[in-house]
Amino acid sequence: MAYPKQISTMAGNNENGFAVLEGLIATAIFALMMTALALLLSGSMKANANARSTTEESAIAADRVESLFPLDYDEGELAAGDHDLGDDEGYTVSYAIGEDTVLRNTKHIQVTVQSAKNGIKKTVTFVLIKANTP
Repeated sequence: MAYPKQISTMAGNNENGFAVLEGLIATAIFALMMTALALLLSGSMKANANARSTTEESAIAADRVESLFPLDYDEGELAAGDHDLGDDEGYTVSYAIGEDTVLRNTKHIQVTVQSAKNGIKKTVTFVLIKANTP
């Protein structure tokens, strides 16, 4: 039985080195992509926390507006001047009332909620005009 002659493949076969090099390049590209993804995720988490804080401030201000609006025009809580409600879970809540500043027989109510979370000071303000209806 005759066997075919074995042909030497040593000449011109440098693919073993290329496989290692390709693996290193692929790993480097993957590492760069993961780093970019981590930075994107970090920024997204910060923006989400900031939006949550703004939403909480808006909800507190809206709650205060809703408690002031149904009061009678001459109610003590609607007296002209500044009203400080103190801190509410890290938020400073206050409101100011001006009388006849926009139109006669109206009160200009400005509710302000402030916070200083994570070193960032933020303020949310709601403005309401209440008319003196007979």
